Amino acid sequence: MALSQMNVRIDEQVRIQGNQALESVGLTPARTVRDLWGFAARNRNNPVRLKRVLRFLEEAERDAGAPQSRLQAVENGWRMADEGLAALGISVADAEPISLDELKEQAYRERWEAKGLL
Repeated sequence: MALSQMNVRIDEQVRIQGNQALESVGLTPARTVRDLWGFAARNRNNPVRLKRVLRFLEEAERDAGAPQSRLQAVENGWRMADEGLAALGISVADAEPISLDELKEQAYRERWEAKGLL
C-alpha cells in the first residue's frame, strides 16, 4: 500500500486544544485523519451519509458553546420515549427498577417458557 503525506495549516490554538481533546479519548491526530479519510473513502458512493456526518460535525461545533441545546435534545428524547411508551399502554412510572442480573434471568425464563422448557 502506497502512503501519502498531508500538510495542513491550522490555527495553533485549535491544534493544541484539538490534540488535547483527542488525547483524552485515546486518539492521535494522525489516527483521526486516517479514520476520517477512510470513512470518506468508504462512503464515496454514499454522499448522503457523508454529508450527514459532516453536517453533524458542523452542528456539534456550532452547538459547542450552547450546552442548553444538548440538554433540550435529551429532554425531548425522553419526552418522545415516554409518549411512545404511553401510546403502547406502557407506564414507566409503574415499573419497579430491577438489576441487570434480574433482567437477564427474567429474559431467560421467558425464552425457556416459550420453548416449553419450563
